[in-house]
Amino acid sequence: MWTHGTVLFVDDEPSIRLSISRCLELQGIPIQTADSAEQAIRDWDGTYSCILTDLCLPGMPGAEFLAWIRSRNPEMAVVVISAFADLDEALECIQQGATDFIRKPARIEEITKRILRSVEHCRASQRYPTLQQRLQQRINLPTESSEPILTDSFRRELGRVFPLDSILLLTGESGAGKSHLAKFIHRHSPRKNAPFVTVNCPGLPHDLIETELFGHEKAVSTNATHCRPGRIEVAEGGTLFLDEIAEMPLPTQSRLLSFLHSRAYRRSNGNHPAIANVRIICATNRNLEYAVHKGSFREDLYFRLSAVHIRVPPLRESPEIIDALTDRRIRDLNLQSSSQPIELSTEARTLLKRHTWPGNIRELHHFLERVHLFRNNHSIPPEEFTFPLKPTIKPIQAATLPTLSLHELERLALTQALAASGGNRTKAARMLGVSEKTIYNMIHRHNFKAALQQGDPASH
Repeated sequence: MWTHGTVLFVDDEPSIRLSISRCLELQGIPIQTADSAEQAIRDWDGTYSCILTDLCLPGMPGAEFLAWIRSRNPEMAVVVISAFADLDEALECIQQGATDFIRKPARIEEITKRILRSVEHCRASQRYPTLQQRLQQRINLPTESSEPILTDSFRRELGRVFPLDSILLLTGESGAGKSHLAKFIHRHSPRKNAPFVTVNCPGLPHDLIETELFGHEKAVSTNATHCRPGRIEVAEGGTLFLDEIAEMPLPTQSRLLSFLHSRAYRRSNGNHPAIANVRIICATNRNLEYAVHKGSFREDLYFRLSAVHIRVPPLRESPEIIDALTDRRIRDLNLQSSSQPIELSTEARTLLKRHTWPGNIRELHHFLERVHLFRNNHSIPPEEFTFPLKPTIKPIQAATLPTLSLHELERLALTQALAASGGNRTKAARMLGVSEKTIYNMIHRHNFKAALQQGDPASH
């Protein structure tokens, strides 16, 4: 007896839709039908136990519909059925999240068996995280959702951006925890129940990054044999995290800027525009102002991204959290190891807090792993540290700049003032201690088109 809820069947052929739905109903399976992906989306109630869908649909393609389902409910059973798909397309459907694939024509017994198997598989997968969470609580292991250890002041600063839906730029040194903070912000935002999708910009070849972001349609000219949703599409309703955005190539920066202005995009080789509902969080360890000056980063994109900017402080500026970071990491290492748990002596902890940690939290974690691996005693004194850990005192210096001409220095100062003022020429002039006429002449002299087009809100 069927006890798993309604099955949604999507097929554009009325005769097939009618025959399969009637046969399934005779076996006690409640059925809801739709003749296209668009109708299924309009009638969507999210309570289905399984989606049975054709791959070749009018309007929205079956592969795109599959990506849409996965963005709404990653755990739902989805069985694809098609008469025209080959083995490669079947494998592609499975890779995109389909639970099973059936080739038409198929006996109703086979369809029923595949639906039941898919539903039971997904139900078991949904139960697994619950069991894992119970085990996690019993042994007190941290999970990926563990909150980052932050100073009170920085936590308050982050709290102000939780309810916002605007673009957010995180800057900070390598190893400071920007990607962890991006996930933390997502988990406390109104989009927390939707996907969090990461794009690692330096990890993608320049000729593939646009496809990864925007997806692609079939095209003989580019040897694209199947449709593929991009990361923007997969992140629908949630957060798209662009990590190390300074490494994004200039052509992709241009297309990203256009998307940020309109939220409209097209897949590569595609003709139909789509509107995305995503929040954008970007991160970089580079100085974007200097990248703009050198010509490796678009000035107008920089202004667009820096409206809401949070600087992630390096670990050396927050020595008060080193004890808590150390305790958490040592607890993790002790739980992962079958050997005797370790503790750090008071003197060792003092030395950890005096170190500047140029590699930030990542360096601290790696160092504690080495200490755990090569320790000789239960309690570890500082003498047993396996590499010299001497406090590094950096003298306070004036900000250093590369050797620049006067023209280049003026351009850099103008870039910083416009970014800090949100493009407001009156405020930028006040920051630089010059008149509005002078700032206007500087903008013309350096051809800052974005600032000229934006205008001065104070003057309207």
